[in-house]
Amino acid sequence: MAGAARPGRSLHEGRFGAEPGRTSRQAGRGARNLVENPALVKRFRRPEPRLLAFLLAMAKKTYHGSCHCQGIRFEADIDLGAGTGKCNCSYCWKARNWSIGIKPADFRLLAGETAGRYGFREGSQNHHVFCKTCGIRVYTEGYVEQIGGAYVSIAVASLDDLDPAELVEAPVRHMNGRDDDWFEPPKETRHL
Repeated sequence: MAGAARPGRSLHEGRFGAEPGRTSRQAGRGARNLVENPALVKRFRRPEPRLLAFLLAMAKKTYHGSCHCQGIRFEADIDLGAGTGKCNCSYCWKARNWSIGIKPADFRLLAGETAGRYGFREGSQNHHVFCKTCGIRVYTEGYVEQIGGAYVSIAVASLDDLDPAELVEAPVRHMNGRDDDWFEPPKETRHL
């Protein structure tokens, strides 16, 4: 059957960087996998929209983050099971970027008096936000149609209450920004 997932696999396996042979449980542990599980969908036939929204909301957890000096502070509703990303473009390479993308509605800036912005391409709609006091890059915000429009990409290292055990379970997607082939992984990723 076209589009059907094999047993133990998410319908979107690979979308967030899952490796072949990994089950959906290993690739992402959020409620999103429950919603995408064909057995669950078949069992409930057509889950009510409220049930789907509830299950998806359960996958999100509120995290608090900041720069080193606390001049920039935020909270964000994040589903780590949706996957994180590492990129090899010139900026991400220098910043050793490991981030997670969310919608702007899930991001709340609590303090930003020391925030500076950097957009490295003329006319760019995307800006890296860093602290002008301690120098830490905290997040990037902008608009890219190909990834669903407006976004906030949070540096996972800026999350103050993220348990490392949670982070190592999150799927990682590698992006080949160096060759402007953003939706494909680079040939080598071990250094990222």
